[in-house]
Amino acid sequence: MIYTYRDLIAEFPIQHDETIHDYAHRIPQSILDKYEIKCDRSSVRESIRRELKRKQPTQIEPKPISHHSFEFLKDEKYNPYNFLEPINDEVEYFKLPYYSKIGFLTDIHLPFYDKLALVTAIDNLKKYEPTCIWLNGDILDAYAISRWMKEKNKENLQYEIDCVRDFLKTIRGLFPKADIYYKIGNHEDRWEAFMNNNAKVFQGIDDFEFESVFRLTNYGVKLVKSKTITQSGKLNIIHGHEVFGSGGVNPSRSLFSKTYKSTICGHYHRTSEYISKALDNDIIGCFTVGSLSQQRPMYAPVNQYNLGFATVDMESNGNYVVSNKKIIDGKIY
Repeated sequence: MIYTYRDLIAEFPIQHDETIHDYAHRIPQSILDKYEIKCDRSSVRESIRRELKRKQPTQIEPKPISHHSFEFLKDEKYNPYNFLEPINDEVEYFKLPYYSKIGFLTDIHLPFYDKLALVTAIDNLKKYEPTCIWLNGDILDAYAISRWMKEKNKENLQYEIDCVRDFLKTIRGLFPKADIYYKIGNHEDRWEAFMNNNAKVFQGIDDFEFESVFRLTNYGVKLVKSKTITQSGKLNIIHGHEVFGSGGVNPSRSLFSKTYKSTICGHYHRTSEYISKALDNDIIGCFTVGSLSQQRPMYAPVNQYNLGFATVDMESNGNYVVSNKKIIDGKIY
């Protein structure tokens, strides 16, 4: 590893026909090519020119390279004290390719869904003609493998699996040209938790993976892992279980207070919107989207839930328009 300017010159020697100017311009790219580490090109070039003009390369003092010039001093590979390697526990970021029209469905909770609301949302999306369908988690309820108390007559895992398979098959048939993404929500997390607690012997076997059991691959549906933060232009997408709290009076305001970025999520089963303006006039919008599940579930018969879905019109520059729709008695508002 390079720690000083002397190390730098030794690692990347000057060619006999190379000027100081050319050498200084070559070094940042050489560092990137060899170490896959970016550096502040202007700072590095200036530092090299200054050092070489003062002394011959062999006379350069072992002066530590400023961390302002080289980002790799903050890179995970930098470990002068030989600490044991950390275990990675950070969430992933996923940059969604550009789609001009995104259909956003969330919290269907199959098989405990609202049939009229789901049909209404799909009918609207057919007219909208999205280039992307984003299934934002809790599409499956996973009631049968929940850790909560269950009613025996509702405990049917095979039927839950069949419902999701049928739903994905239908969506693919209705939107054959759209890319479809399935984001894992907290209810889908129950699958991994159940396997981990009760069937570890099957973990790692392809046929027991979520994508295989629910046939995502069969229908060209792309899986997005739980708690992954997705970026689509200037809009961030999460399921909602990535942030703590019940949402309070206005869940989108609560979402803003935790992200301070334009963000859309489900999870709260409520339609809400909060718009704020930063000091630099940047407009920040946070949105929570209603569910497509039954509105008086046994676990929360008294609530503030509402039915809904959303569409997102995305511009090539990252600007977006969220149409956060409510469904009441089969009508869209």
